[in-house]
Amino acid sequence: MSRVAVCSLAILAQWCGVDAFRSRHKSKDNKVPSMANYSGYVVLRTTPQTDSHVASLSEVAFAEAGIKVDFWNEPGGVDFDVSMMFPGSQVSAAKAYLASAGMNFVTAISDVQRQIQETTPSADIASAASSFDFGEYHTFAAISSWIDNTAASSSAASRITIGKTNEGRTVTGLKINLAGGAKKPVIFLLCGIHSREWVTPAACLVVADKLINGQVGSVANEFEWHIVPSGNADGYEYTWTTDRMWRTTRSSDGRCDGVDPNRNWDIKHCQERNERNCGQTYCGPSPFSEVEVENVANYLKGLQSSGLEVKAFLDVHAFSQFWMWPYGYTKEYSAAENDMAYCGNAAVAALEAVHGTQFRAGTIARVIYQASGSSVDYVYDVLGIKYAYALELRDTGRHGFFLPKEQIIPAAEEFLAGLEGMAQCILSGPAPPTPAPAPCDPFCDLFCTSQCRRTGCCSR
Repeated sequence: MSRVAVCSLAILAQWCGVDAFRSRHKSKDNKVPSMANYSGYVVLRTTPQTDSHVASLSEVAFAEAGIKVDFWNEPGGVDFDVSMMFPGSQVSAAKAYLASAGMNFVTAISDVQRQIQETTPSADIASAASSFDFGEYHTFAAISSWIDNTAASSSAASRITIGKTNEGRTVTGLKINLAGGAKKPVIFLLCGIHSREWVTPAACLVVADKLINGQVGSVANEFEWHIVPSGNADGYEYTWTTDRMWRTTRSSDGRCDGVDPNRNWDIKHCQERNERNCGQTYCGPSPFSEVEVENVANYLKGLQSSGLEVKAFLDVHAFSQFWMWPYGYTKEYSAAENDMAYCGNAAVAALEAVHGTQFRAGTIARVIYQASGSSVDYVYDVLGIKYAYALELRDTGRHGFFLPKEQIIPAAEEFLAGLEGMAQCILSGPAPPTPAPAPCDPFCDLFCTSQCRRTGCCSR
């Protein structure tokens, strides 16, 4: 029976979503299936206005309604945009479900396959290394070649090796020192760990290029920059060859295919129940089960053991326009909250001044949702790197994972400005004492209105 016929059966409808493309059943000769086709898939976007709306936006709630959903950004609370992808056969049911829950929604993308085709460059552009166009998206091989060529031709840059992936690819990056090789504190950028977020490797390449060519402020000279454009090489390659919407690593533990590399760090691993299920946020069978994750941790430890101070760590994602910091696994504030918030907000102010793009700032658990096993929680709690940030670049859902190539350079420009603002803040020293907040209106203890959220009272 064809997949279309199977998906038309109501009894199997909840299983006929994007996971059908991701099951990766191999043929008898062990060949990988052809490129997944998302014709007819639709992305709906809604903004929950009540806690009841938020509760309705969960995989469990949709499954109980017989609907398979792929959350492009998970519900983070009231007033946070949520983008969700549905197969064409379930769009009507999804719209009816949202309407019955009292939620307004819009169709952000009417045909996912068309968006894939419009934002995927031709093979000659994507694989070009000699005439590298920073305003285009590139394959892992082209990115790796650019790194090699740049390290060979620039006195300010050298190639770094993070390690081998599960499938044997070598993850590399650039070490950029603009002070003639003098010992400087390190700022480490990890990009592309979620493979379908194509703008993050692209933006990090632009940042690296501008650093190398001196197209930055003098504050950049005070640090040594370690930039890894594509941290999840296997997953990223898979998005080019087999499934553009693939997010996780490419490992299989016999129960689940793929692990969320940002739930696999050895810090409060698998604390959230939904992270133990196979899917986009699966935490893996054990901490550091994913070699790609463990390699980064070992690289950072190696820097520290060599006597270098890792001053800041940034895990760069897309999309939603957030600049966040620990903690993710709890809503409690860290001991370094004032300093992290001070420099995080300085970064956002500098970023927003470039193109006017608005970012939200705060701890992960308070800005979006609680998530365990994250990179920034680990590097802060375990490695003692105080300035640990998780970013979500453009946009807020209009294009989602298909950010037009025309926005790559602007996204990178504002990102770089944010990095410079953060770096300048770090150099300036600790944050000034924070005055005690004004008492909350008792009304906010009962009703979390927009005004209450603006004053921060709903989070206390």
